[in-house]
Amino acid sequence: MSKRRSSRTPQRKATPARSPGVPAPRGGTATEPTPAGTTDRALEQAFERTEEVEALAAAEGLDVDDAGPDGGGTPEDEAADGRTLARALAEVRRQQKVYAEAARSAARRIEEAEDRLADLHRRETALAEAEAEARRLATTLDDRERELREREESIRDRELDAEAGFREYGAQARARLDAELAELVARLEAEEREHRDRRDRERRQHRESLDAERAALEQELTGRRKRAEDEAAELERQWALLRADRREVESARREVEEQSETVRLAVESQSARRVAELEFRLRADAERLAAAHAEVERQRGIIEQQRRDLDLLGQHSPEASARRLQELESANQRLRDELARRPDEEDVLHLRRTADEHRRCAQRVTELRLEQQRLLGEVQASRVAVAEVELLRDTQLAYQGVINGYQATIEELHQRYDSLSRQAERETAFRGCDEMDRDPELNNARDLEDVGEPDLAEFAFEVRRTMWHQDPADRLAYSEQDVRSFLGGLAMSRLHLLEGLSGIGKTSLPRAFARAIGAGHRVVEVQAGWRDRQDLLGHYNTFERRFHESAFLKALYEAQCPHYAEVPYFIVLDEMNLSHPEQYFADALSKLENPRGAAFDLLPSGSGRPPRRLLTDEPDGEWRIALPENVWFVGTANNDETTVRFADKTYDRAYVLELPAQRPWIDEPAPTAQPVVTLAGLRKAFGRARRAFREQPGAVWRFLEGDLKTLLAEECHLGWGSRLKRQIDAYVPVVCAAGGTVGEAADRLLATKVLHKIEHHYEISAETLDRVREAVSATWHAHGLDGEPVAVDAVLDRAIRRRGRG
Repeated sequence: MSKRRSSRTPQRKATPARSPGVPAPRGGTATEPTPAGTTDRALEQAFERTEEVEALAAAEGLDVDDAGPDGGGTPEDEAADGRTLARALAEVRRQQKVYAEAARSAARRIEEAEDRLADLHRRETALAEAEAEARRLATTLDDRERELREREESIRDRELDAEAGFREYGAQARARLDAELAELVARLEAEEREHRDRRDRERRQHRESLDAERAALEQELTGRRKRAEDEAAELERQWALLRADRREVESARREVEEQSETVRLAVESQSARRVAELEFRLRADAERLAAAHAEVERQRGIIEQQRRDLDLLGQHSPEASARRLQELESANQRLRDELARRPDEEDVLHLRRTADEHRRCAQRVTELRLEQQRLLGEVQASRVAVAEVELLRDTQLAYQGVINGYQATIEELHQRYDSLSRQAERETAFRGCDEMDRDPELNNARDLEDVGEPDLAEFAFEVRRTMWHQDPADRLAYSEQDVRSFLGGLAMSRLHLLEGLSGIGKTSLPRAFARAIGAGHRVVEVQAGWRDRQDLLGHYNTFERRFHESAFLKALYEAQCPHYAEVPYFIVLDEMNLSHPEQYFADALSKLENPRGAAFDLLPSGSGRPPRRLLTDEPDGEWRIALPENVWFVGTANNDETTVRFADKTYDRAYVLELPAQRPWIDEPAPTAQPVVTLAGLRKAFGRARRAFREQPGAVWRFLEGDLKTLLAEECHLGWGSRLKRQIDAYVPVVCAAGGTVGEAADRLLATKVLHKIEHHYEISAETLDRVREAVSATWHAHGLDGEPVAVDAVLDRAIRRRGRG
């Protein structure tokens, strides 16, 4: 039977050579020891018995027939078969050791995962203890505050007692008590204020440290849980493979046992036949030897008789000898008479021949009986050999069927792989983008020839009314200042940050604005586990030959389609600060600094048909997607314990709008037509505003570059560069053109671009913030800024309240 390989592990080393009739062990690793000791002992006993028979035959000088039951096997061949079987069993044992090592490794990995989980539990316990300690400290502070209040009440009681029971001491004692009371009250207030400040500061610091540690632990726990789940899935897959291998090894073990039993029966049959032959030859030789010994004894008796007769003749006298001679003659005569009466020599010879023939027949009968026994043994061995041949033939047929099945499966897999390869060459890895290429609505450009350059004041008014009347069930109301500021932000930056309380319409503002002006938009939900650009753009699966496109990537591609290419397009990053934008959005932040020709890298080398609007370097070059000029990124942010704070570099690059908690009521009729605007028209309107209000940005810049800059740099360690100057030049004219004032624009810019950073810088004291407020009030009107810095006062008030005042 030909050698065969395991279809499960084609990389495994080839097993040692096998003799016909001994199947090879299947691929995989064993999980239980096979009864190899029983088979080995049976083979050893058979070999020892064969060697004993051969040694006995050699000692007797007999010629042992080397032919097997079927005339084709030798003891050397059988020994070789046994050694081959032993090698196969050794290979099975070796694979058992391999599996045992893999099982131990898997157990170690499980123990390590359990240790890591236990460590996480310990850290969670430590965090809970830290929170308990914080609560204990807060309780202590509350007790201290209550004690101070009790002391104040005691002082007041003493004052009442002094007025009621000690008037006789006069005005001098009252003045002394008043002075003491004032001193104690002042000391109490100072101590209480200091204690409150210290308590608030310690609470904030402890809360911030706890929040940071909790966030780090949650991130680490999430990562470790994910890794543990992946490891568990990998271990489960390995266990499944090991169970399959165990079943194969069990089948191989049963086959080896069956083959071992067949070999044992064959060896025992051949050994029994040879022992019977040798025993027959030994008995025949023993009979011949006994006959020879009997003949020698008979001859020896005749010789002894003759010797006695000669001795008798030499011991008597002549007369006695004569008488003895006469007696002998008489006896001789009697013998002759008797001989005459007896049969003749031919008859005797005939009788002797008959006796010899009888002995030969008896010996032949014995030989035939032995031959009959030998033939019976050969018949039994032949039956075993026939059963073995039939078993091997059935096994070969079964193996051939398995091989044919494997070959058919392999051929089918090859055909499927070729088909998939050809299909992949015809198709594209970006299926979502390809569907957009086939969408007739997205590929039909809108007729925007009649849409001209909008008047920003009228445009802001109409957009505000349109958003209010879009959905009567859910009125979206935004103030005139917010709408004007949003338009100014479009001119200032392509990254917007909308902050405020949850549920005040941060996500609704860009969506409603896009619908109101006929622009495109798509909402991308940011996840807390995002870490890099692949979470934002998607990733390529080499096995499926498919790029898993994210909603962000599809939005970038949709913005380039003819239906949206000529109008603004807003990509809303909902809950943008659930994770660090400086990590997953870093590539986009860099490209927004230099937007001309910017593109996101997707694949180092693509295959198949690329989508129509991807950038490719032929042949087989890098695939990229451009950052369209009509795209604005709008990120919404909630400031609570589940989010992270934006970095200063993100604030520097972005337009920030903080929406109020209260929405206004708009008592105006619905517009008669939708105020559609194109990208080119919007840019023309922005350019016209810059030309019309070219002097106003200078007033704002001079205001910031005056005494206020020195105070903020020295006391608050805040500064700005040329980027803020460019943003002022773009923002202020659009706000003024939309119906606002220079003071309104300066107020929004100072609050969101400069002072917004100091809210979380707790090293800046409340007194310093008071000086900042005084500096703003002192220089506001001096630089020609109208109105009042309402937004600046709101930011400073909120920052002072966080520091324990107000």
